[in-house]
Amino acid sequence: MNEKQKKIFIALLIILGIFGIGMTYFGISKWQLSEQQKLTIAKLKEEIKKLTSQINDYKQRAEEAEAKAKEEHERYLANKRTLEKWEEELKKRKIELDALADKIAKGMGLKTYQLFQAGILGRWSSIQGRMDWNEAKEKCAELAEKDGVAWRLPKKGEWQINYGTNSSLLSKQWYKETIDEDAKASEGLFWTADQYSKIRAYYFKSGDGRVGNIRKYKECYVRCIR
Repeated sequence: MNEKQKKIFIALLIILGIFGIGMTYFGISKWQLSEQQKLTIAKLKEEIKKLTSQINDYKQRAEEAEAKAKEEHERYLANKRTLEKWEEELKKRKIELDALADKIAKGMGLKTYQLFQAGILGRWSSIQGRMDWNEAKEKCAELAEKDGVAWRLPKKGEWQINYGTNSSLLSKQWYKETIDEDAKASEGLFWTADQYSKIRAYYFKSGDGRVGNIRKYKECYVRCIR
């Protein structure tokens, strides 16, 4: 019921109350009312009936809205609890995955960030030529100084991650870049930063992803990583 309807309802009650008091005071019964008075009273009763019906209707709607709001709130709380449960589960899974990544990285002689970045081709340089292991390290250092970027010789684990991520490219295009009739023994071989011993270092073969070691004075191809 809006404010206007409330005022009309109160006014009608006041009129009826005054009318009733007057009838009692003057000893007038309903049998002594004129037809016009009877019609007025009947009309007032009808208005009161309508207003009462409207009030009950508004009350019912309010109760339904309240019940719906309560149901929505309960559903919201249930969804919130479910979301919080999922978030907690995700936190646990993330901790487990981070621990697994750390373990894998350590097993490959890498830091965790290197594990995730090694497969990104944009972090690898173009081929720098064929040379021995010491020259390969110097070449990456020269490239770093020239570009102002921290280029270095890749670890064997980084080569393995890169191959696992981009095997088609490495086994075809990168391997093709090393084909040289005058250097058959070096085809597909790239130096890694890892040493096998004082006189030997690991290489990575881009054609099939194998890792081996040879003497440092031998020549392999060079790509740097940043």
